[in-house]
Amino acid sequence: MRREDIQIGTRFIRGARIIPKVGGYDQIEQVLGDGEPMAFLADQYAGEKGCFVEFFGRPASAHKAIALLALQHNAPMVIANTRRRGEPMRFEIDVSAEIDPRTAESDAGSVRELTQWYTTRLEEAIRVDPGQYWWLHRRWKDLRKQQRERRRRQRAA
Repeated sequence: MRREDIQIGTRFIRGARIIPKVGGYDQIEQVLGDGEPMAFLADQYAGEKGCFVEFFGRPASAHKAIALLALQHNAPMVIANTRRRGEPMRFEIDVSAEIDPRTAESDAGSVRELTQWYTTRLEEAIRVDPGQYWWLHRRWKDLRKQQRERRRRQRAA
């Protein structure tokens, strides 16, 4: 048995399924359509097609699918993060915020507003203890200026 199979099997036994990033849309629709919870890693660079929002005062590309799915399925969004607690494999889970895009008091009715909302909550959690965050993702890659310049040069040629 491959290591990946064991890991996925272990998570499935404990009630979590891993849905592939590519080709998993139908599974995501099924889970949300059944009213079941879904967790996303929301801290990674989403590329040039992502939703650019402020993250620590700078534009960063964030995945907009989380907000799109919340709006499409009338699903509340909950922010949770984990902190290492000293011993190996010991973690504390913190649920720090919740928003329901269906409610009138929610001012986050668009994809951009919801994406900024969860990115701001992520930033707040990081500020509590920056050493807990894995600073590997290079969130501030913003290639839009270079791409616009390249297109401008191509049109001019």
